[in-house]
Amino acid sequence: MKLTIACVAVAALLAGCNQQAVADLAVCKSDMAKAQADATAAKTAADQKIAALETQLKQAQDQLATNQQATDAAAAKAAEEKAAADAKAAGTKTAAQKKAAEVKKAAEAADIKVKQPVKDMTTQEKAKAAGF
Repeated sequence: MKLTIACVAVAALLAGCNQQAVADLAVCKSDMAKAQADATAAKTAADQKIAALETQLKQAQDQLATNQQATDAAAAKAAEEKAAADAKAAGTKTAAQKKAAEVKKAAEAADIKVKQPVKDMTTQEKAKAAGF
């Protein structure tokens, strides 16, 4: 009879332990389901933020490309304008040089002595050149 009582007590104890294990397992499953839902929500939010940042990056890259094209176009236009101005200045200089050569040639033909003006002469040097 002691054996029977011991068997019943062990069976009751095991049944109680089994019920507690089932309850603990249910709580663990509930906690795990909640954690998975939170992780899924966080992943979805992160994916949305990544998509928004990628869109902003694409817009910034497009703007940069547009700005670079505008800068290149402006630089090319400035280079063309400078080349045109340089060509015009060179043409003006050439015309002035031609005119000076013509005046010099005419002066030589007329046997007139033309003194080339000396740049940055002091007053004393100018007076000396004039014969004072």
